[in-house]
Parts: sequence; C-alpha cells; structure tokens
Amino acid sequence: MTSWLAEARRGRADNETRWRPSRRAWMSLVAVGGLAIVTGTATNARATVMVEVPFDRLAREADVIVHGRVLRTGSRLVMDGSGAMPHTLTELDVFEPIKGEPGARIVIDELGGEVQGHGTWIEGTPRFRRGEECIVFLRALPDGSFRTYAMAQGHFEVRPGVTGVAPTVVRDTSAMGLVSWVRDTMTIQPGRVASMPLAAFLDYVRDLAEATGGAR
Repeated sequence: MTSWLAEARRGRADNETRWRPSRRAWMSLVAVGGLAIVTGTATNARATVMVEVPFDRLAREADVIVHGRVLRTGSRLVMDGSGAMPHTLTELDVFEPIKGEPGARIVIDELGGEVQGHGTWIEGTPRFRRGEECIVFLRALPDGSFRTYAMAQGHFEVRPGVTGVAPTVVRDTSAMGLVSWVRDTMTIQPGRVASMPLAAFLDYVRDLAEATGGAR
C-alpha cells in the first residue's frame, strides 16, 4: 500500500492539466472498451477502464462528502428501458456531513448486485459491508439517493488502529484501469490499494470541502 497525501498535494496543477483530454485521446478511450461487467458466477474479467479523477476534482464535483457507518446493505431489481438491472442499496449512518446537506441517514444506490442467486457486477464499483466505517464522495440521484462519484475512486474505508498505530483510510482501485494524459498522450495505469492516516485525511478533505462549498 502507498500513502498518497503528499502526492495529491504536489500533483494538483499536473492533475488538472491531465483532466483535459484531446479528441484523439477520448476516441482512444472508447476503443479501450470502457466498463467491464461480470455476471452470474464469473470471477475473471477485464478491469473497468475510466478517467482518473484528481482528488481536488473529486471534492469539487461531489454533491456531498460524508463520514459514516454502514447500517445495512442489500440488492433489488430496478426496471429501466432495457429491462431489469440489480442495484445494491446501502444505508449509511452519517457521523459528519463534510460537504452538503445529506441528512442523518442516506441511501447509496450502486449499479449491480445479487438477487435470488444471480448477480451482475461492474468491476470498480464500491462494495460496502455492514458495519463498515467509511468516507464517501457522492453525487445526488433524482430520487433522493446518492451514488459514489467516480466509482471506487470516491470510496475510502476507515480501518481502526491498533496499539501504537493510528486509524487509516484505504482506497482500493485495483479492479480498475485509470486513464490519464501527459502532453496529450494517454496512459492507462492499473489501480492500486493506497492508505494514509485518518486524521490527516479528514483535515485535508475538510479544507478542500470548505474551499468547494463545505457543509451547509
């Protein structure tokens, strides 16, 4: 695991530049294949490929950022124009609304899940566990629920410390390929598991949130 707070601070300007892709780069991304969906009992598939979102941009474009604990999670079928798609619904008890006005409890609605023994998953989608403590960057949905912004890039699990070791936050993007650009050249790097101390992370996120709207 790697610590990325210093990297995020150093890379603001560079990351903002990388976010502006050329038309040729976008066409290359489309050719890569986009999202990989795993269905049934399959366990092997290509990773999801998506644009790497700079950390500052995550904070700026998230509708809400919250620190909370998972109360329950489960799946249901949702009908749309192409048929039925399983969605996983996660109820979160909010400790701290870092940005926005989410309320004391919120529902996170992610595409994919398992219903009656049959599952569909989009690789790179966060999977929440009951009792998990986490910090999440969310976008609002029309029905009042939320979805994690930039998939696993917006999900940070809090892991408790042990004697002599402070609590940490961990982000796992290992199921994804992350696209970035340098001087109009596209690169795809595998995601990774990264960690940093919880206290430093919260201070950094609060500062970013205040600069981009804060909690109201």
